[in-house]
Amino acid sequence: MIKLTKKQKILAGILGAGLIAAVAAGISAAGTGVRIKTAEASFRTVEDSYTEEGVLSRGDVLTVTARVGGAVKEVAVSENSQVHAGDLLFRIDKKDLEYERTLAESSLKGLEAQLERSYISQVFSTSPKEYLENARETLAAAEQNYAAKKRHYEADQTLAAAGAVADSVLTEERAALASAEAAMEAARNRLNEGTARLKELEEKGIDEAGLNSRFFEMEAQQLEAQIASQKIRIDQISEDLCRCDVCAEQDGVVAELPVKNFSVIQPGQTGAVLRSGGAVRAEADVLSYIAPRIRPGDPVEVTVTMRGKDLSCTGTVKEVYSYATEGVSSLGLREHRVHVTADLPEGALPENCDGYGVLMKFRMFYGENCLTVPAAAVFSSETGETSRDCVFAIRGGRAVRIPVDVIYRAGDIAVISGEGASGGIAAGETVAADADAEGLSDGVKVKIRK
Repeated sequence: MIKLTKKQKILAGILGAGLIAAVAAGISAAGTGVRIKTAEASFRTVEDSYTEEGVLSRGDVLTVTARVGGAVKEVAVSENSQVHAGDLLFRIDKKDLEYERTLAESSLKGLEAQLERSYISQVFSTSPKEYLENARETLAAAEQNYAAKKRHYEADQTLAAAGAVADSVLTEERAALASAEAAMEAARNRLNEGTARLKELEEKGIDEAGLNSRFFEMEAQQLEAQIASQKIRIDQISEDLCRCDVCAEQDGVVAELPVKNFSVIQPGQTGAVLRSGGAVRAEADVLSYIAPRIRPGDPVEVTVTMRGKDLSCTGTVKEVYSYATEGVSSLGLREHRVHVTADLPEGALPENCDGYGVLMKFRMFYGENCLTVPAAAVFSSETGETSRDCVFAIRGGRAVRIPVDVIYRAGDIAVISGEGASGGIAAGETVAADADAEGLSDGVKVKIRK
């Protein structure tokens, strides 16, 4: 016989009392069941909404972008100002383009002079070799002219830094230097291309009689092509110069004016946003997880406060943008939002409400005669690799797990299909109000708590 110490006897007594209490509780639970609150599945009209701050606007939006790049020389309008088609919005500095056109025109004159010399050489030169010798002399003279103008320009650069030479004079000298460089390169190209042509014709075995005519014919064709290309380039620069004056293409109001913050604008960059006159509409940026629930044609309730009074009307969602933009919430957190616009009935709001802030109430869900249960009554049950939403129906005093299809959750209500295994859920049937109640499981005996 094992003798227990006094301490062991006390511990055994405590464990025995606990075991007796647990058994008693189990017997009690088995006799009375798990105490739970219940609810009744019922039909009702369910409506859920989402409210977002927005703004009223009038007409369509026109984004005005720069078609050429350069320094912003002038901004001729301000935000919220009225503009008409043809009015100047902003101006891009033309200085660089004008300089580029001057160079192109100078190059064109050089090519035309070169073509004329080619025709003259064809008459007075006895052979292509004489032509090439003339080309070498022309290149040597062009190199000397370029070197002289370069020395003069570099000297005046130093004087300009000290204020002894005006910027306008330096600009003219820079243009002259560029023109001299272009003439030098043209002369070098003429010599190189002539040498290559002569070699090509000689390799083809063309006789002396045909050599002269073919040689000068090839040069003329090449120069004519270069002249045509240069003329196209000048026309393009002239068009770009016209595009430096950016004007409104339609009547409207300047809604945004990003160009006012630019010192330089790039081609394709937005300089202004215009809004044309027209019907009033509401716009808002909704959270990206809300946007998929909003569809064009859905009703939206718009409320604006004017002179201390709330004015409301019901409009129709016109467009839900297909992309989201990233921003920062009022709490400093990153968020993504999608732009939504809505048309409003004509005359529903005063004419002078453009730019007013509004509250836009979007309908997320609406249904009549929807079968509903408490949202807390729905739980997820996993069977193998599949997961189903279920509720505990109270049948014969026991909890019975019933699969359901949840159509929508709106606050503390879940809209269900009522169809599923075991006959589904019917209106008027009692379900466990909280599927997470302690001790609640499939098949357990329950006692309804009032």
